[in-house]
Amino acid sequence: MKAVQFFFRCWLAGCLGATGVAMAAPLDALLTADTHLNPWQAQVEIAYDAVNDQVDILKIRARDPVFGGSNVGDYSGLHLRSIYQLPYRLSLYGDWWQREISYRADRQALRTWQLAMQYRLFEGNNWSRSSYAVRLSGWSNAASTLSKSTPTTLFDNTLDTITVTDPKDRQLQVDFLGSWRLGDRSELSGFLGTGRSRVSIGSVAGTATLDGCPYNVSFANGIITTRLASPCRNLLTVVLTAPGPDVNREVAYSARYVQAGGMLQWHDLDWRLSGGYQYQVLRRDVIDDLITSRGGSAYRTNHVLVGEVARKVGASSAVFLRGQLMSNQFVGEMPFAYNSVTASKFGNRYGLATVGFLHAF
Repeated sequence: MKAVQFFFRCWLAGCLGATGVAMAAPLDALLTADTHLNPWQAQVEIAYDAVNDQVDILKIRARDPVFGGSNVGDYSGLHLRSIYQLPYRLSLYGDWWQREISYRADRQALRTWQLAMQYRLFEGNNWSRSSYAVRLSGWSNAASTLSKSTPTTLFDNTLDTITVTDPKDRQLQVDFLGSWRLGDRSELSGFLGTGRSRVSIGSVAGTATLDGCPYNVSFANGIITTRLASPCRNLLTVVLTAPGPDVNREVAYSARYVQAGGMLQWHDLDWRLSGGYQYQVLRRDVIDDLITSRGGSAYRTNHVLVGEVARKVGASSAVFLRGQLMSNQFVGEMPFAYNSVTASKFGNRYGLATVGFLHAF
């Protein structure tokens, strides 16, 4: 158990950011019932996201007692978000995020996708100035592998590398939205939603050196297997097995969640200001009970604030600057990073900065 606990602490604290890296879909705080697009019109957002010392204006990273001033938790990525407005009040959404998080010499590549369909149930007249919609979405986070390439001490021996293959999560979510025009230049939106999530992994394995010979180490079905590797394998093949942790029980789980929030938006001919808030509560099967039974703290909530400034640069285009702050890392937004042994890291805050371009056509 200590081996797996150490690895997953490294996985989150190192690979996913010691200062706090998220289960609501990305940027749910900016949900609105009205796309403000005409039928058959589309909008595309292309943006760059980052976390590093240069954009840490709130000094969240700098104040970390262990990793402050290092590259641990540095984040960079690109994302593409799109909306396609169909007739009959129906909108389609498709998003893709490519993320990279640093831990010393290691860089972890993560990907996120989301597909959504939104139907406007009611659109008010000039007197009521309101719109209501229902939204159904599916989204996921995944990585081919998450690995740590530097030596780690386990059971008085040194594990040279350790790797998790195929970690991923899958979510299905439904939200009810309302938008109310407060005047010619401002709008208030609110949402209430619920969803289900499933987290899984492929395998956990590593390598070690003992008496000058390399060994491959794997964890599966509650068994630790140690196998002599090349070049020593040509002289003698040794396979050792011993009882070990049930990895799936520690990191794979199902969850349910509810969320609520809203956005206030103001605009004139050239500028748009937006501020959104999201609150989420989660209930996870098995994992949180394991955490609390061992004296740990399970993090079941997250507060997310999003602010955005956009400037029109053409008849149908704009550039924008966006900031996002989470009270509990990526709790809810990146579920596969949360498990029975990484949960203690999710008490930290985390922030993202984004610069991007919008175009409607």
